[in-house]
Amino acid sequence: MNTVKRNLIIFLVLMLSALSVGLVAAELIPTADELMLGAVDTLETVTDGHAVVAFTVEMPEETFNGTVELWGQRELGPNGEPGLRVEVLEAPEANLVGTVAVTDGTQFWLYNPTENTVIVG
Repeated sequence: MNTVKRNLIIFLVLMLSALSVGLVAAELIPTADELMLGAVDTLETVTDGHAVVAFTVEMPEETFNGTVELWGQRELGPNGEPGLRVEVLEAPEANLVGTVAVTDGTQFWLYNPTENTVIVG
């Protein structure tokens, strides 16, 4: 009889512990509204960013794959224009790899390392 009581007490303690952990975890998981508000706050306060983006473009005639690295910064230009730098890491044509596009929000530069040329716009 003592073994049954002891097992029942252990079982109840384990169940209460699991329930407590579950309730605490439920409080820690943000709701969808909290996630959206956090994302909006982040978008309003972020000043710069960096990403490596792999992409696929499917067209009826061809499919293109590539990877670019992006850097962006808000209020970089003289009047608060955003700046951006894009570098081609992988491309369907080898001569595009290494191409860099940069803008300070007012002027644009495109560097082609294959031809060692810069286009300014």
